[in-house]
Amino acid sequence: MKKMNSVLGKISPDLVKKEKEYIAETASFTATIAEPILVDAVNSLTSDDVSRIMQGEAGTATQILREKTYNKLVSAFTPKVDEKLNEFGIVRAINNVTSANSMLGSLLGNEGSGTTSNSLSQYATEQMVTGLFYIIQDYEKENSQQFLGK
Repeated sequence: MKKMNSVLGKISPDLVKKEKEYIAETASFTATIAEPILVDAVNSLTSDDVSRIMQGEAGTATQILREKTYNKLVSAFTPKVDEKLNEFGIVRAINNVTSANSMLGSLLGNEGSGTTSNSLSQYATEQMVTGLFYIIQDYEKENSQQFLGK
């Protein structure tokens, strides 16, 4: 995706800017999806999980939360992300540009690879979920003394 955005940035900087704006807007739609998954994971912590948190460094609770929810969050977010990216037209616009790039690459003897809605949505979803865990981890690190008396 970074390589594709680098090429797109040279061809159409506005398209890359719009893509980032659309992904940010899509992220805001996923907050209501994430909450019940995260709450369920917290409510399902085992005594082993709590021991790991108590004995671990700041960030351990986030790691456990990630282990329990990452795949669920990606699965839950992907359809909504795909819907929003298609609604905004970003998938079509990127596919048009990458198709042209792929054709040009083929003509020049390079193997080009276009993107699909699924791969773009999957990538955007994974980036959002990863970003969510960075935010949670930062919050945990800033507040671990308050939570755990560390």
